[in-house]
Amino acid sequence: MLVVWRDPPASGPVNMAADELLASRGETGGIAIRLYRWEAPTFSLGGFQRADSAAWLADHGIPLVRRPSGGGGILHGGDLTYAAAVSREHPLGRSPQRFYDVLHAAMVKVLSPLGLAAGLHGGPAEGERPEGPLFCFDRRSVGDVVAGRHKLLGSAQRRLAAAVLQHGSLLLRRLDVPAEVARHPGLEELLGRGIHADTLGLQWVRQVADDLGLPLEVRGELLDRQAREAIVGRIAHFASDRWLRRR
Repeated sequence: MLVVWRDPPASGPVNMAADELLASRGETGGIAIRLYRWEAPTFSLGGFQRADSAAWLADHGIPLVRRPSGGGGILHGGDLTYAAAVSREHPLGRSPQRFYDVLHAAMVKVLSPLGLAAGLHGGPAEGERPEGPLFCFDRRSVGDVVAGRHKLLGSAQRRLAAAVLQHGSLLLRRLDVPAEVARHPGLEELLGRGIHADTLGLQWVRQVADDLGLPLEVRGELLDRQAREAIVGRIAHFASDRWLRRR
């Protein structure tokens, strides 16, 4: 089964703690996906990046958070963000590239009817080198969703004790921040029209379920009151300067 949760906007530390919760719960024999937003523009560093490389973003009033997953940094707020979790014993949990490709190929199918010639990047992988470009969308890895020279969707993983956690971001629109921060156009700029993020997200998870031959169950909020109380300690962890500056 593919279980999908949809949460309202939250801070960076809350979102990261919720993604860990998603992975810790697990879905026997299936996949769990969480679709969510951000209460303010936030820059998430990859787990292997140096915090001082993004310190200049504070001059623009943009808070930082460090993800547990790798990859490059992402400016959130104008994107569709997801976290996906699968057991390490699941076929997708045993094949990191296939986990990327299944989710990304479904997005290509959803974008095609919009009139966008999107596809999967097939060039050499950028990997998780901390010395790579700061911004995720300045990088190109095998399986990224691209349209011409524009990267639209990138993802990164972290192998936890019992599950694989994958983060991903689909660029929807530029934020009203300086150009050196909002560096890349999103779907709305490329298409010349607005995009409804919730509708697009639901179309995508339905396509993922169809491609995998799984029943789909769309639930409400993962972060209900009880769940928030359960992850208070993890929220504090992701909000701590020690975690942010671990590299």
